[in-house]
Amino acid sequence: MAAHEEVWLIFSHVADREERRLERLADERHEQRFTRSFVGITVVGYERAENETITSGELPPTGCDVRIGD
Repeated sequence: MAAHEEVWLIFSHVADREERRLERLADERHEQRFTRSFVGITVVGYERAENETITSGELPPTGCDVRIGD
């Protein structure tokens, strides 16, 4: 998440605890810009906070063992 300008979380059939954990991770370096809830699905969009910068090759610790994508 940290290396990307935008992060989108889409929740469907996920435990509240896991949803809160993922939102905490996104909130570490991004600001929530968008939320829409539908029947059984929640979509949350984040953008990198203005005061956050990531230099090339730097990935800060997230407390999460799983990385998805590049």
